Amino acid sequence: SSDVCSSDLYKATNNWKKITETGEYSEPKYFFIFSGKPVISSVKNNVVTWKKVAKATYYEVYRSTDKKNYELVGTSSTVKYTDSEVVTGVTYYYKVRAVRDSNETYVYSGNSAVKSYKKALATPTIASAKYNSETKQVEVAVKEAKEVSSGYEMFYEIQISTKKTKGFKNVTVDGNMGTYDLTKKGTYYIRVRTYHVYEGKKYYSAYSKV
Repeated sequence: SSDVCSSDLYKATNNWKKITETGEYSEPKYFFIFSGKPVISSVKNNVVTWKKVAKATYYEVYRSTDKKNYELVGTSSTVKYTDSEVVTGVTYYYKVRAVRDSNETYVYSGNSAVKSYKKALATPTIASAKYNSETKQVEVAVKEAKEVSSGYEMFYEIQISTKKTKGFKNVTVDGNMGTYDLTKKGTYYIRVRTYHVYEGKKYYSAYSKV
């Protein structure tokens, strides 16, 4: 009919077909749309895992340190990804999206909700703390903390106080022992933590037991 416009659709034998103004038939194009998006299950020991999305060919993993600027750090055809470039002490934010590759036509799902992760520095242990009456200094022996982030020099921060829960003063300078007035008789309390420097910022472990 001359009244049929080019946008009219008719159904014949369960197939949609488009009738052009000239009366010719042309097959429609079909587009795949994801019915869901990934859900990150956990991020631990540098491994991001998420729930499978139906029809996904692979997944893209994005990472940020400020929750604003994300970069693609890797892809995975499974539901997990190991981030081998995590710096200990830094908080990272991850999100994942599914990708379907159909004859080099790419379809993307929405992004998962963001999941944060920080690999903590190992907490050091004070092996001993003794007062040397000759030098009038405290000799602190620290059991070396296992460093879980290779390639970064570790430093120790030693703090001392006359009270067990407050008033601690840092007596280390750039990881080296400083000075503290020990002329007052009494009990002194000491605690230690480790740190390393990454991109000009210090990242600390938890404090040792006092």
